Amino acid sequence: MATTISGKLINGIGEPIKNCKITLKSISTSTTVIAHTTASQAPSAAGDYSMSVEPGKYKVTLGVDGFPPEYVGDIQVYKDSLDGTLNYFLGLPQDDDLRPDAIKHFEAMVDKVASQVAEVEKSKLAAEGSARSAAASADRASQITGLSTVADAISMASVPLPDVWIPFNDSLQMLTGYGEEVKVGAVTVAKMASFSRATTATYTDKSGTRRIAKVDEPRFEKNGLFIEGQGTNLNVKSIDFSSWRTYSGNTLLNTGKTDELGNEIWEWSYIAPEVISNSVVMQNPYGNLTPGRTYTASCFIKGSKDAYVEMYSADSFTRGEYIVEELADGWRRESLTFTTLAQATGYYLRLQVRNPTVPKKILLAGFQLEMSPFATSYILTNGSAVTRARDECSIDTRNNYISAFSGRTMSVYFDSKIGVKGDLWALILSANPARPNKDQVTYSSKLNQIWFDFMTGVVDEYKSVTAPNNGAGFVTVRNGHDGAVVSINGEVTDSQFNASSDALMPSKIYIGGHPSSPGSSLFGHVRNLRIWHSPLTKEQIKVIR
Repeated sequence: MATTISGKLINGIGEPIKNCKITLKSISTSTTVIAHTTASQAPSAAGDYSMSVEPGKYKVTLGVDGFPPEYVGDIQVYKDSLDGTLNYFLGLPQDDDLRPDAIKHFEAMVDKVASQVAEVEKSKLAAEGSARSAAASADRASQITGLSTVADAISMASVPLPDVWIPFNDSLQMLTGYGEEVKVGAVTVAKMASFSRATTATYTDKSGTRRIAKVDEPRFEKNGLFIEGQGTNLNVKSIDFSSWRTYSGNTLLNTGKTDELGNEIWEWSYIAPEVISNSVVMQNPYGNLTPGRTYTASCFIKGSKDAYVEMYSADSFTRGEYIVEELADGWRRESLTFTTLAQATGYYLRLQVRNPTVPKKILLAGFQLEMSPFATSYILTNGSAVTRARDECSIDTRNNYISAFSGRTMSVYFDSKIGVKGDLWALILSANPARPNKDQVTYSSKLNQIWFDFMTGVVDEYKSVTAPNNGAGFVTVRNGHDGAVVSINGEVTDSQFNASSDALMPSKIYIGGHPSSPGSSLFGHVRNLRIWHSPLTKEQIKVIR
């Protein structure tokens, strides 16, 4: 059933926007609409518009004569969506857990909870004269409702709309809060978080396809906004395998094709293992590495899963974690982490198959070597080492970040590749990473903890909570005049600590790092950042996801 979207298109002082066209472009195919088709309507001279819109998800642009069309956001129309204005639909959250049918289900659940609680109260009153009846009634009530579930549902329903809300699903757009303004003529149609990166960078989109982001273009992956620190590919010619050697009649050929990242795709055909190593090997001399450092070698591989990334040196080294990341179209990225010892000379980049039994062919692309305890996003090289710049994401504190003493709550989902990998730190949220105005949320891989760290006067206060072993989850911090707490996935610390105050309000809140601490970038994802200008209760914090 179509939904009517109607209203008046006006600017900030109430005047109708003239000579404007509203365009809806379908993002995906629904039961009635084909993906990538467009529909447009020009409002009247008074700004009035009325559109009968089929269920589906649409990209909305406004085009004013004399100006290029401006993207203003996405809307989702469901079969049971109520009629409303374009402003209303643009303001609705796009998360799956906020679908109208899900909202109705949740409202029905809350109504059911309320009726069950009322039933429990009636049962208790009726049983006051008999201890046995009272016990039976209480037991029946707990079975019907599940009191902890009821409490959680009530707490969830009581969590207010965030004063700042950035989903970070597929854009920097803010649902609430103050950010960089996107305008159509004189009309502000969206507000955005700030983002910058001085170089291009690669990423894997939500379908598993590898892509290249332009300078200053944010990267959105399956888990949200992808944020990395600086990285360098030390393999000076990753674009091809022309300088690599094979042995024992095995062949290495250029297929004449390139992948999405610009690498040449090469085919390695191997027949039989070498007698000495009982393996087939292809390798390229690299040279010396820095002693006592941790490196990661990685390569894109398609085909037989017998092949793996390896390093070789006459000097011994310690092998670490081996990770296989599955991608689209049968490709995968395999990586080996290793640590050099006192001597680190004569290293070879290597791909190897141990104990092959039948002839096989595999496809290869993009071998990367970096000084890092994990593989970062791929960096193409063609004659010299290349460095990828760090990502920087922030929002202004003005109107978004009030004094801690007045009371505020912040929550965000994060994941980080640093995992439990030595003494590493990643800044999740940071207003100030150093004295005398420290105010930050940090993930420690060494301690496997989330730290909420800030200054109260001259005292450096902090509170920590154990992080999930995979280094990911929803972290929520709350502070105010009566103290502060920190939570991960609803597990709230059982004690508060000193009230916090801001000696100096910073100008920005940085997300996933801080420019004054470039070595503490997240190397992971953030999603669903929310800030409340009030100290939420522990009960409310428990249900934030």
